[in-house]
Amino acid sequence: MWPKVSVIIVAYNKAQFTTAAVHSVLTLSDYENLEVIVVDNASADDTQSVLRQFAEDKRFRMIRLEENAGFAGGNNIGMKAATGDVFILLNNDTFVTKGWVRDLIRPLLLNHTIGLAGPLTNRIGNEQQVQISYDNMSAMAVEARRVTRRYSRRLFEVRSVAFFCVALRRDLYENVGELDEKYGIGFFEDDDYCMRVAKAGYHSVIVDDVFVHHHLSASFADFGDERRRILMERNRKIYEEAWGPWPGHQYRDEPGFGV
Repeated sequence: MWPKVSVIIVAYNKAQFTTAAVHSVLTLSDYENLEVIVVDNASADDTQSVLRQFAEDKRFRMIRLEENAGFAGGNNIGMKAATGDVFILLNNDTFVTKGWVRDLIRPLLLNHTIGLAGPLTNRIGNEQQVQISYDNMSAMAVEARRVTRRYSRRLFEVRSVAFFCVALRRDLYENVGELDEKYGIGFFEDDDYCMRVAKAGYHSVIVDDVFVHHHLSASFADFGDERRRILMERNRKIYEEAWGPWPGHQYRDEPGFGV
């Protein structure tokens, strides 16, 4: 029997993105043993009222925070509340593809030295970005299928995966611990966690036959360039104090990947 999977979505405003993400997970996952937990990071828009449309679905739960706990804090709260054997941390500016859960978690179940697994996507600044073009989510599903079919069951080991969508087993979480909340609102907490996972002896992989659409940084869109820059510089310093010079991210040197 496939294990129970808890999909944890941390949301801050952008109700339309969160609604689309939750809808895609509930309708496209094709996975029975599933729960979806939305952690609302004190949104000031209509996130709460809009998400009530999912209340009758027994797989869905919502946790409302009175203060913004940040990306790490929100996910930590979600993982504490989760009842699954596998967690998937999923940004609220994503849209999944049919059957994505089973294919994403498969490597974690077959090989317990694999600690983190992430999908391919359209927009991210690392080896997970694949060249793909579409105008809407229906077209995305078709194009994503075309792309991922080339790489059936292929894994690509990396130093770190981006946490817009990442799967991990509960036993890894219990071993490595929570995301570090020193990073505040966000940036670099995923790089930090990947380093901790590697230090604990686990590997991180990209699952090349899974694709998840990513709008990219929707929750940070209202911050402005200067505030984002200050936050990134602050958090990079925190990271480098712990792990040394940040090596940066790069695209994969393979046809069909990158920009």
